[in-house]
Amino acid sequence: MYIPFLFRVRICSQKKLVELGGFNELFSPYYGEDLDLGITAWRAGYKIYYEPQAICRHQTSSTIKKESPAKVQIIAKCNKFILHYLHFEGISLWVYFLKLISYFL
Repeated sequence: MYIPFLFRVRICSQKKLVELGGFNELFSPYYGEDLDLGITAWRAGYKIYYEPQAICRHQTSSTIKKESPAKVQIIAKCNKFILHYLHFEGISLWVYFLKLISYFL
């Protein structure tokens, strides 16, 4: 089933991963890099398909296990901010920033 956008992406070919520039280092050490790659692939014209029979196993990261929950939350929120900044455009970006500012006021 073709879908116009998918939040998590698995690239099956190293060639495609290289063409897209790989994972963005701004999201290091974790959170957001797969979503960013999915948006980048979608914008580059790749079609992303949903396979309901697929099974993806993801071992919990040893990096996150070593961090305090508070630090993990901070990194997750910062990376969400970076993701929105990179992919929102025009009025959508301004609306996001206004909502963000109002949250802190």
